Amino acid sequence: MLAVSGAVLAVVHASSGGGSTSAPVAVAAPAADAVADPSGGATASVPVASDPAAQLQARSTADSAVVEGLVGSWIPQLSSKRPGLVADGQTYDNASILAEHQALRAAHGDARLLWTGDFANYRGHDFWATVVGDPMPTAAAANAWCDSQGFDADHCYAVRLTHSGGPEGNSVQRPHR
Repeated sequence: MLAVSGAVLAVVHASSGGGSTSAPVAVAAPAADAVADPSGGATASVPVASDPAAQLQARSTADSAVVEGLVGSWIPQLSSKRPGLVADGQTYDNASILAEHQALRAAHGDARLLWTGDFANYRGHDFWATVVGDPMPTAAAANAWCDSQGFDADHCYAVRLTHSGGPEGNSVQRPHR
């Protein structure tokens, strides 16, 4: 992000048509407030903008250092949404994706936001995903965390973030019970 005369310039991924590719688009938003990173890391900028797309991008950018530290480890994924997705009887837009992420983050302080287009392990490259920023040694350990937190199989499963290769072998779904 770039601060420009009291404003923040955020890069937002915008989908072109119905495809799975996206292109970054610059969006101006009001200046960001600095907040402490709950992981004990550096202070992160989070926008005070009313534009949910800019807020999602800013949150993902603020979380990127922690998320990059998770590459290669198994982690629980709590959500993946994109505007227009219908899930749990709701049609998601940027505002509802942001609200869901904020609720998950409030309940799980180590939750982080990422853009799936930044990682090779995702089939869909235009989703906002909420993951738990606690690296685990195995998919079974990540899925056990999901079980211990009371998530059902549709709302939490193990993923391994990677920048090379592809989706095969980098996610383990939990059985429906």
